[in-house]
Amino acid sequence: MSSGQNKNQPAAYRIEDGVLYVRSFKTRPDYFRDNAFSGIRKIVFADDITVIPQGYASLYKDLEEITIPENVEYIDQEAFLGCSRLKRIILKTKHIPDGRFLPDDLKDRAEIVRNV
Repeated sequence: MSSGQNKNQPAAYRIEDGVLYVRSFKTRPDYFRDNAFSGIRKIVFADDITVIPQGYASLYKDLEEITIPENVEYIDQEAFLGCSRLKRIILKTKHIPDGRFLPDDLKDRAEIVRNV
C-alpha cells in the first residue's frame, strides 16, 4: 500500500490491491515512486469531492471501474481520456447527466450505473 501523505495532513490518496482511493487532489500518485499508473483497476473518490479535474485519470491504462460520489457537481470531459479499458462507472451523483463527461470513445463502451 502506498499513500500521498504529508507529515501533518491526512493522506490525499491511498492505493490498495489495485484500487486508488482519492481523498483530495492536493497530490496524486507519483508514477516513478508508486508505479501508480500500472495496475490501478478501480478509482473510488471520497464523498466530499465535488469536482474531478481535467486529465485526472488519463494515464490509468488498466482502469476498469470508477465510483463517482453524490456530491460531485462537475467532471471534466477529459478526466478519463485514454482510459480505454473503462467498463463501469458507478454514478452516485444526481448533478451529472449520464455519460456527458465521457470522451467519445467511451460513450458506447462504458456501462453507467446510477445510485448504487
